[in-house]
Amino acid sequence: EPRILAGRVEGTIEVAGHALTIAASGDVTADITADTAVIGGRLTGTLTATGHIVICETGNVEGEISAPTVSLAEGAVVQGRIETTRRAAGARRVRYAAGRRLDLRHKGIGKERRTS
Repeated sequence: EPRILAGRVEGTIEVAGHALTIAASGDVTADITADTAVIGGRLTGTLTATGHIVICETGNVEGEISAPTVSLAEGAVVQGRIETTRRAAGARRVRYAAGRRLDLRHKGIGKERRTS
């Protein structure tokens, strides 16, 4: 189940098998590991994702982020280090679009599934 942080959070956060979202109202000081992360609020610390990281236009990151793919929206602020890594062989990629979750497998497109 995806996790959403919308307040002040400190510590270590591990979200295995799911997406983590820091809402625009979120203020997080932590070391985070997740499959996928969407940053809309403030993050101070390290963020490592096995899939991808998206930093929204309201996102503000101070620290280090690492993932196979990293996307920055216009207006996003990053102070620190961004590292793109190789995806583990056979790892599953998940993309979200218009209320649907589209699973992309190693070589080809999988099935679409409704998320709502």
